[in-house]
Amino acid sequence: MAPSGTSSARANPNRDSRENGRPMTAASVRSRDFRNAQRHSVLVSAMRYALPLAAIAVAGTYGLLILQKSGWGTGLPQPAGPNIIEPENLTMDNPSFDGFNADGGKYRVSARTAQQDFKNTHLITLKDIDGVMNDANKARTDLKAKRGQFNSQTNVLELQDQVDVWAAGGMRARLKNATIEIKENVIASNDPVEVEMTAGTVNANSMTLRYKAKEVTFAGSVLTRLNGSKPVDAADLSEMAEKSKDAKLRTARPFGASGAPIEITSNRLDVNDQTKLAVFSGAVRAVQGGATLSSPDLHVTYVGQAVVLPTPSANPGAPKTKGAEIGNDTSFDPTAPIPQGKVKRITATGPVVMTHATGDRAMSESADLDAENEKAYLTGQVVMTQAPDRKVTSDSAELDHKADTVLLTGAVLVTQGPNELRGRRLYSDRKAGRTKLSSPESEGGNGRVTARFVRGTAQAAADQVKAAAAPKSPATGLLGATFKTDPSAPIDIESNTLDINDQRKSALFNGDVKAVQGGFSLRTAEMTAFYSGEAGLGEAVKDGVAADVKGAKGSADLLKIEARRAVVVQSRDGQTATGDWADFDTKKNIVTVGGDVVLTQGPNVVRGSKLVIDMTTGQSVIETDPRAAWSARAQPSSDADVKGATIAVPVIGGRPSAIFYPKRLNEKAKQTSPETQAAPAGSPSSSGWGPSTKPAPGSASRQ
Repeated sequence: MAPSGTSSARANPNRDSRENGRPMTAASVRSRDFRNAQRHSVLVSAMRYALPLAAIAVAGTYGLLILQKSGWGTGLPQPAGPNIIEPENLTMDNPSFDGFNADGGKYRVSARTAQQDFKNTHLITLKDIDGVMNDANKARTDLKAKRGQFNSQTNVLELQDQVDVWAAGGMRARLKNATIEIKENVIASNDPVEVEMTAGTVNANSMTLRYKAKEVTFAGSVLTRLNGSKPVDAADLSEMAEKSKDAKLRTARPFGASGAPIEITSNRLDVNDQTKLAVFSGAVRAVQGGATLSSPDLHVTYVGQAVVLPTPSANPGAPKTKGAEIGNDTSFDPTAPIPQGKVKRITATGPVVMTHATGDRAMSESADLDAENEKAYLTGQVVMTQAPDRKVTSDSAELDHKADTVLLTGAVLVTQGPNELRGRRLYSDRKAGRTKLSSPESEGGNGRVTARFVRGTAQAAADQVKAAAAPKSPATGLLGATFKTDPSAPIDIESNTLDINDQRKSALFNGDVKAVQGGFSLRTAEMTAFYSGEAGLGEAVKDGVAADVKGAKGSADLLKIEARRAVVVQSRDGQTATGDWADFDTKKNIVTVGGDVVLTQGPNVVRGSKLVIDMTTGQSVIETDPRAAWSARAQPSSDADVKGATIAVPVIGGRPSAIFYPKRLNEKAKQTSPETQAAPAGSPSSSGWGPSTKPAPGSASRQ
């Protein structure tokens, strides 16, 4: 049977021919039908592919429009497969987004849910946020927050409610709110923050963390606690307080015990964890073990184990941040302990004030505290004070806490009440209780040190009463009252060096020593001064406690002076006494010269074995051995100036001898003493002195 289409065409040939206006043949009809069938087949094939592609294009266009309106496609890569459960509100479950920082590092932020703001489509609200950020060096920072908001236009993530940040350097921050500039590697908070670092903890009103540079800035009521190698407990502080009550219990150091934790308050703190430097500024006050340090600025260098990369969790059950695979196939454990750090060095500029628990204080223009070696270096107008009245000033100071020594250089001045010591270099060994004062030319000195001792008020008043009750003596005459001096006058001593031994309570002056009180002077090569109380330079320490010496409280009080080498004693008017040794009892104001004693005043000479001078009353006595005697004979002279002179000639056996010229003494007395001029004839013109001896049996005495 033929096809139906063909049969139909053949059955109506005249109709087709009429419609076309021309006669139709069988061949033309077949050609036309073939072309129609071919066109139909092509259309069917095209529709088979076009319809699915059109459907895909429509769906893709709709999806792109949604992403563009939400803002996720402008600043971030496409979200990794969000599950849209409410398309009309654009709320997503478990969204996360990845990106790159400005320095090439990667970041990933995940949340439990995310919701778009229809009015501000670039804002996305997030809940239960976890994040991890790695810089180009793969140093990592992890964060967690209860909620937050992401701005796709600025790439800024705002976090609120219990924000926790962990940095790779060992820093852990607890924040109320935080702003994270993801591409700039910056975390900031203008609310109170609490931060733990390798070196300690910080509390402040605001914080800015630049985690790529490992820098952080704290501002506003900053409180920093730096870790120490050995903490100080309440018992230690109580013991320090008890010791500070007794001036004798002195092991004072200018800035507390080494290794103890340090608490610092300031207006601002800048920390660079790469250089391990913390800079405190603005009303800085540091407290360590009962000691305090105040300064406008304080630089602290610390050491500690830095966590360059996150380490696997030591606790399998600890929570781990999401997105840990970004940059490193490890997870960070926020519960792991932070590596301990400790202070290495502290430097301070501006007026620096350091106060110890005992009340001792040190001030300078700058300070450098080496915590590792337990040394302190102070420079510029150094002032050190110690209760009740001790004070030391110098250009610089070096304090070695381990050795318990102090070295002062420059213009050194030590004062204790009215007493003074001056030099260019002072070294004090506090444990041994020894101090050495010198003035080397290499340090700008003239080779001389000086000391001034002032008598106590009560002792000076007693001496004044004694002097007023003493009989009046002429101001001239051999010995006589020429050695008389004001007992309340200070004693000034000058020498090349001074060595103080606080255990023996002695001060050794060495090298061309000269002691002066009023018009009286004593010169010798070496002289030792003994005192009571405390010199305040290097306390003698035994078992950590200063030696308990009776009367050791308060300022040092000069008791006596000893010279055990050749001495020269001289009065204001030139009267001189020489001997082999001398003692100066400062309490009684009596000088004793012994040995081969020679007294001279002009041509007058007296010799003996001991000379005792009461400088309060002006009375002087020359003594000799009890077995000795003295003899004299008159020897007239033709010289008018020495006419009538009496001469005493020494004899064998060490007996005293005297050569004096009464005429000259009388003439001088008449010129200077009205009392001598009014004296009756025959009264001794050289009153005020007296040779004293106990003659040996059988000896003779002549005039």
